[in-house]
Amino acid sequence: MRIQRVWATAVLVLMSVVILGGLASAHHGRAGIYDTDRRIEMDGVVSEWRWRNPHTYLVWDVTDDQGKVVGWTGEMSSTTSMMSEGLSRRTFQAGQEGTFTIIPATAGTPQGELIKVVLTDGTVLVDREPGD
Repeated sequence: MRIQRVWATAVLVLMSVVILGGLASAHHGRAGIYDTDRRIEMDGVVSEWRWRNPHTYLVWDVTDDQGKVVGWTGEMSSTTSMMSEGLSRRTFQAGQEGTFTIIPATAGTPQGELIKVVLTDGTVLVDREPGD
């Protein structure tokens, strides 16, 4: 009887480690992904609001100096974190114009951690500390 209990406990512990270990390793830091010493501010137009886990993303279009439209992507936290900041799946709509501030990707690609969004009418929709 005692050996069965030991085996049952060992199997339960092993299953817990396998299941919970995967969840724990799923989250990642942002070190090395974004250039935390820089900020880029740009004017643009919202094209898409990706409301999903594990991260939400805002996509907006910016016209560069040569007149070419470049799509930028700003990463933010999970939907539950965004809800605690007053955001929802309806916060951003395609066509909204504003100023977007990001911590840019170290790779030089048009993406980054989105830390501030101010619409042209002055409404501040996002104003967060890096890493929130």
